[in-house]
Amino acid sequence: VLVALFLAGALTSLIRVGGRLGRGLVITRPLHIVSAEAAATGAVLGSSALGSPVSMTQSITAGVVGSAASEGMRRVRWQGVVNVGTAWLVTLPSSMALGGLGGLALRLM
Repeated sequence: VLVALFLAGALTSLIRVGGRLGRGLVITRPLHIVSAEAAATGAVLGSSALGSPVSMTQSITAGVVGSAASEGMRRVRWQGVVNVGTAWLVTLPSSMALGGLGGLALRLM
């Protein structure tokens, strides 16, 4: 039941995801978005089953960029990809550090 709900949510977001990614990262086609959503769904469900959950947003973004790049590197707006990658590299360590500091603060109270 949960898998069906997850898939329904992923499918209902196709138009919204395609519009956002098309503006910033790639020149999208509907096939890119569908294949990226399917691959991201598989990656998220598979990694969650193994006990290592990953972000659906990151999986979809990587899937769309990869599927567009497979048709030619010029289809990808690489500056947008660099901006997204930089944000990912900054937010993960920052959130870990803030979480650790929050945990220490609670422990010392």
